[in-house]
Amino acid sequence: MQSLENLRPYIENQIFKLETINSDIFQKLHLDYDNKVYREKELGRLIRDAVEYFALTPEEFEEFSSTGNMIEARRTAWSRISDARKNSKGDYGELLLFLALYFFYPTGTPERFVTKVRLRSSTNDQIKGFDCAHFTIENDEVCLWLGEAKFHNSFNNAIAGAISSIKEHIEHDYLNREFKILGTNIEANKGISESHLLKLKNTFKGKSISNIKIKIPVLLTYDCNIIQTHESIDGKLIELLKDSFEKNKLKISQKNIVLPPNISLAFIFFPFKSVDTVKTFLESVEEAIK
Repeated sequence: MQSLENLRPYIENQIFKLETINSDIFQKLHLDYDNKVYREKELGRLIRDAVEYFALTPEEFEEFSSTGNMIEARRTAWSRISDARKNSKGDYGELLLFLALYFFYPTGTPERFVTKVRLRSSTNDQIKGFDCAHFTIENDEVCLWLGEAKFHNSFNNAIAGAISSIKEHIEHDYLNREFKILGTNIEANKGISESHLLKLKNTFKGKSISNIKIKIPVLLTYDCNIIQTHESIDGKLIELLKDSFEKNKLKISQKNIVLPPNISLAFIFFPFKSVDTVKTFLESVEEAIK
């Protein structure tokens, strides 16, 4: 099997980001147009092509790579995606968050250390707890990236759902339970150095949760009138998007989210013409493969 890096040229040719001063706090992503059509189906294909990297463990990935059994790899990966219908399924947003973390954080790509989709007890269930488990080493210290993905067509609904999840997930007892699960399912992903892996494992061995640095990346998708009323990327569209993003940032700041000192948020905005277009495409792919 090939590396996720092989998706990079496709990602870079289809997903773009607006530059921001505080890029660690807000990432602002968008697509472009082809023949006046916003390229949402192409994004759906990127998400489809990332399923094996998202849903298989490193050991499974290596095993399928050695045998060259691409068909079984894809079927196994998709078998772990929830059977819920598209509007109730969290997996598609978690897949998009997975890609966003890998390709749009140049200051140190967060490494995944648990394949959370593998831990669900049934495909009737959604992924419990945080939607991803990644980490970075910052100033020789482990920082856990425990994400939230809200693949909604309404920004207000997305941020309301995200804040509700964040408030629940940062409670000390909740974090304690989540850490017990994460700490016993750490994967030695290829490319993670032995020293970093040791630091990561030691983080889950009796260290006070209050002394562990945690960053919560929050992916928010939504249908956007600006995207719907344009047919190409130009200066006017970019300025309108920037204004829209600033208004959305203000909505978030007005929520007055109270966090412990060791926890910070990193928002990822992704506007669409129609989120349902992507969900419908992926649902059709899923039905064909499963």
